[in-house]
Amino acid sequence: MPIKIRTATKQIEKRIIKVANDLKSNPYKILPECADNCPSCYFDKLKKEIDKLKNEKYREKIANKKGFLSALASTILLSNQKIPHVAFIRVGEENVYYAKRGKVEDELLMSIQNWDKPNLRLIAYQKIAKKKKLNLFSLPDKIICSKSPPEEFINFLQKKFLCDEKEYILIKWGEKEIRCCGDKNTVAEMKQYFYYPNFEKEIEMNVKVNTVECANKCKDCIIKDAIEQKADYIQYLRGIISDKKFLDNYKKKIMWKIEKKKVLIISGKCYGNNV
Repeated sequence: MPIKIRTATKQIEKRIIKVANDLKSNPYKILPECADNCPSCYFDKLKKEIDKLKNEKYREKIANKKGFLSALASTILLSNQKIPHVAFIRVGEENVYYAKRGKVEDELLMSIQNWDKPNLRLIAYQKIAKKKKLNLFSLPDKIICSKSPPEEFINFLQKKFLCDEKEYILIKWGEKEIRCCGDKNTVAEMKQYFYYPNFEKEIEMNVKVNTVECANKCKDCIIKDAIEQKADYIQYLRGIISDKKFLDNYKKKIMWKIEKKKVLIISGKCYGNNV
């Protein structure tokens, strides 16, 4: 991602300093909440390192290095500093601002300084999660480390990506269902809030679209194979197309197959071939 520099507005500076002060008051908030009784936890070790940040000299020393802890230390130091310039990266449809400091990796600074945004916050944990084989789920006020998706996290996704349309992609994740019908790719948007490599292996997908309805009680439905054909989710899961584009393509695929049948369809109603 290309990084640009600009003059910090008062609003941008104020927001970054607020995050810095929040983390200075409670640096332990960056530690994920553990949902399992693991025999050992990587974040216990990190907690001991955070304890040392209470020492100002140690904090300044660590801030000049690289890594997750250095990003936290650098951000805390911003609570007492002026921020005349900021870097920014384009993430999706928004510019994300952060103050560059020392040798710390940009993605870590950007992520921790935008702690109030759960999707951006998770970026700082990606390398840790991958290396330590952890599953992380980011909610508005915390991150949860869990072997399986927490119920409260999926509830959060259901509310955030609420779909009230009659046509939708249905994702069943465990015992929960999430409907997708937005202008963007909802799965790609949701993935910004969790690191869970088994996601695509565990979910079940279905699609609900309105094409034609039966007007006659046919003994054998000629268009049944067209209506019940399986959808191909490969492009969708790769984030290539939006929810609505996927639904539109699937409907077209059904109608193309129906058009090859010798049936009478008027105003979306199928009268079969017995007319």
